[in-house]
Amino acid sequence: MPHCIIEYTPNLPIDTTELLQTAHQVMIDSGLFGVADIKTRAFVVNDYVLGTSSVGEGNFIHIIIRLLDGRTIAQKQALTSNMAKTLRARLPNVPSITVDIIDMVRECYAKDVV
Repeated sequence: MPHCIIEYTPNLPIDTTELLQTAHQVMIDSGLFGVADIKTRAFVVNDYVLGTSSVGEGNFIHIIIRLLDGRTIAQKQALTSNMAKTLRARLPNVPSITVDIIDMVRECYAKDVV
């Protein structure tokens, strides 16, 4: 835990490896998690409509951070803000970079690792 899930359009001016490494490093730098516990993955979104544009026109990055409940609002705000700012610095021309946190109920989370 946590899971950092990146959704992005295929026409971004960045290599997917760089996007993954950048987001993963922000998670590490937050100091909120054990490094070995962080999982970061990315999915290209091929089918989308943005506002009044045509299907597949424009680009965006949306990051969903799923973490076990118990972090303060200030900690979560710092994490989302740092993620957005770091990606904006690397991708100044992407019109939409959004970050959201979803709290997972600790008592309902199951994990089975061998």
